[in-house]
Amino acid sequence: VTSVQDVEPQPLNETATATVVNTSPPTSWPTTKPTSSPTKLPSVAPTPRPTSLSPTDSPTVSSAPTETCYKIEIGLIFDYYPDETRWEITKGRRNSIEYTNANVLHESPYYDPKEGYVEASETHIICLPKGKYTYTMIDTNNDGMCCGNGEGRYAVTYQETGEIIARGSKFEQFESTTFQIPFVAPQLKDSDGDGIEDRTKNVIPPMILTENGLPDKCENEFGLLLKTDDYGVETTWELRERSATAYGRSSRSKPSDGKVVASGGPYTSDFTYDISYCLYPGKYTFVFYDWQCDGLVGKELTGYYVLKINGEEVHKGGTTMDKYWEEVNLEFKREVEPVETVEPVETVTIKADAEDSYDSSGQMRMASSMLVSTMAVVMAAMFTCN
Repeated sequence: VTSVQDVEPQPLNETATATVVNTSPPTSWPTTKPTSSPTKLPSVAPTPRPTSLSPTDSPTVSSAPTETCYKIEIGLIFDYYPDETRWEITKGRRNSIEYTNANVLHESPYYDPKEGYVEASETHIICLPKGKYTYTMIDTNNDGMCCGNGEGRYAVTYQETGEIIARGSKFEQFESTTFQIPFVAPQLKDSDGDGIEDRTKNVIPPMILTENGLPDKCENEFGLLLKTDDYGVETTWELRERSATAYGRSSRSKPSDGKVVASGGPYTSDFTYDISYCLYPGKYTFVFYDWQCDGLVGKELTGYYVLKINGEEVHKGGTTMDKYWEEVNLEFKREVEPVETVEPVETVTIKADAEDSYDSSGQMRMASSMLVSTMAVVMAAMFTCN
């Protein structure tokens, strides 16, 4: 890693510090979770967004004019072969790939590389009346949108709440998600115990509970206020553990290689998210990613993000980026009172490593329940934008 500079940290108070890190992208891809992150990295910066508003005419609603409809956003980032990619929305549970009689309400054509869609991003707004629908992402080469031929992804979000309905990148011929409109996010779930939430594909920290099995007073609250631009699909972030030797970007230990304790994105466009998690004391690195390397500056809208420690603003960023990512080092210093034992209080469980379950005294246990949040994988491409 080159061109590393740490700004001298200014004490926020006796319990927290923050340091902005200006750094070039790392030379290797982190090997820690989430395991669903792409492993093949693009060799060049993505092409600019297409100049046309959409490859198809503006979508229409097939309902009566007086019927209430609810907006969803389809966000796309294409790989090297956008002409293999299309999507559809069908009524009910059936898709047209498996059922020739499926009722297709909205669909895209295959995206033309000559129109600027190679490694570009795109959004579509669809308005749907109350009912059940299936979104299907299709790839004619049976290799999805990632990762052998570029780093693509899709995200379907509910504009009213900003929740992720479906997202993905790695699939074969197609991938379908059935959902209800109006959309109400289901309880967070990690069915395979890999530490990654099933629907959002993000890392959600476990709750810290008292000895009575109740949420403890949060002594070390991480806060993120995020205002997205008009390309929310480009935005993701991670919060990673940072070892003592990593402070100041030691060559022996990179902050970006630390274990992911929380992550978020992709997001809906033009939406404000207020996110908070309770953490154990320690050093962390917040890594903010933007696919187009222009930060939260879209075609028509400009966003930002604000980091908070225990409610106090410590950094505002996201508007002056010229690289794929930027980092901020955070430190939480308030000690957490140890407890004897804690029993799970939720039916949803995750698998926790031993070092995450107990503190150095062996007394503190993190419950196996997940913190319910409106957050929504980090797709990391290690390059410098042109």
